[in-house]
Amino acid sequence: MNNPNGFFKLTGRISRRKYWVLFLIFYWTNVIAMIKLYEIYILSDLISFVAFGIVLITTIILLLIQAIKRLHDIGLDW
Repeated sequence: MNNPNGFFKLTGRISRRKYWVLFLIFYWTNVIAMIKLYEIYILSDLISFVAFGIVLITTIILLLIQAIKRLHDIGLDW
């Protein structure tokens, strides 16, 4: 549980390959979630709309965390 290279630790190291793999996974998850959100909006299914909305927001936040870690690794700290 106290992994120093944890997923949510902003100061950890992340390789270029790991970043690109995570980026592609989260990107396609976001695209699929947005397509499903549109379909569900047309069908007026509130529960599924909320579920895919949560998936979309979660993947955006996780991608942002990984991007911050990558920027930290290449020396762009603030």
